[in-house]
Amino acid sequence: PVIGVALGLITALTPLRNLFVTTDNNKAPLAVVYNSFQNLGRAANPLALLVLTASLALGRTSGNVDELSLSSLEVDGAQKEIVRRWACVSVARYILSPLFMVSLLKLAAKFGRIGSSKTDPMLWFVLLLQSCMPSAQNSVLMLQVAGKGEEETAMAKFLFSIYFTAMVPVVLIV
Repeated sequence: PVIGVALGLITALTPLRNLFVTTDNNKAPLAVVYNSFQNLGRAANPLALLVLTASLALGRTSGNVDELSLSSLEVDGAQKEIVRRWACVSVARYILSPLFMVSLLKLAAKFGRIGSSKTDPMLWFVLLLQSCMPSAQNSVLMLQVAGKGEEETAMAKFLFSIYFTAMVPVVLIV
């Protein structure tokens, strides 16, 4: 992804742009290549969600769903660690982050960098909503590419709990 972004920036910031991007004055001869990459880019997020849901549905990478046992339902030190991690992420993401964003917005409005909440309410709404949205599922994708099945499943379950928790602050802001 990093190499692709770098190549895209180089192409966009040089005269090579005219070969790929059609404008009012220019009919790009390689516009079909640009459109193909644009369509591939649009598919990235839905595919990432499919990987996340597959990780949740299949459990471990062996694909054996029947491996769930009663011992996995017991609350032990590992379960307490997961709950502690979930609580820390939830407090940071859904309480501290929106409070920090409100402070930044008020500071920016005070110095005239943005409008107040009364003059530009949509900007404030979007930024506050963004500050309490759950984190991305790229970590699950990276674990799957690395072939770490158990870690991938654990991360997918953890992200699911974070997404589930996100419903409360999003509803409160909206």
